[in-house]
Amino acid sequence: MDEIRDPGPIGRQAVIWTWIWLAGEIGSGSAGLALALFYPPGADPGDADPSTLAGRLLAAMGILTVVSFLLFVVAAVLSCIWIFRMTAVKRALANAPSMTPGWAVGWFFIPIANLFKPFDGIREAWQVAAGAGDWPSVPTPMLLRVWWALWLGWTILDNIIARIENALIETGWLLALSGAIAVPLAILWMRIVRHITAAQAIQRDATAFL
Repeated sequence: MDEIRDPGPIGRQAVIWTWIWLAGEIGSGSAGLALALFYPPGADPGDADPSTLAGRLLAAMGILTVVSFLLFVVAAVLSCIWIFRMTAVKRALANAPSMTPGWAVGWFFIPIANLFKPFDGIREAWQVAAGAGDWPSVPTPMLLRVWWALWLGWTILDNIIARIENALIETGWLLALSGAIAVPLAILWMRIVRHITAAQAIQRDATAFL
C-alpha cells in the first residue's frame, strides 16, 4: 500500500476549507435574511443607489453570495481529491469493493445517478473503515443518511436560487434557508472525513505489521 497516497493531509485541508466555506455561507444567508426582512417595499433593484439601504442590502448579498460560491468550489475540489484518495485506500484494505476512486468522484457530476451513487461510495468507505474483514455486514449509521439528505436538500435549494429572477425577497429567504442547512451539512461532512481518515490510518498501521 506504499504506492497509494495518504488521504490524511488533503482531508485536513478539506476540513479547513469546509469551515471557511461555512463561514461564507452563513454570511451569505445572513445577508439574504437581512434583505428579506428590511428591503424597502416597492424599491426597484435596478435603481437602488449604493448609499441607500436597498443598495447596501443588494450589494452585501451579491458580494457574499459570490464569495460563498468561490469558497465552496475550493472546499469541493479538496473534498473530491480526498474522496479519490481514501477510495483507493478503501480498495486496498478490503476485497476490492465495487466503486473505484474515479467513479466515487465522477458520480457526483452525472445527473440522476448523483442522487444516490455518491452516497453508496461514502457508505462503502465507512463500512470498510469500520471493519475491512467483513465490511458488508457493517450497518449504515444514521449520520450518513442525515448528511446525504442535507446534501440533496442544499444542492436542490441552491439550484432553485440560481434560477430565480426578479424575486428579491424570495431569494433572500431561500439564501437564509440555504445558510441554515449548510451548518449541520458542513459539520457532518467534516465528521465523516475525520472518521474515515482516522479509521483507515489505524487499519493501514495494523496491516504494516502483518
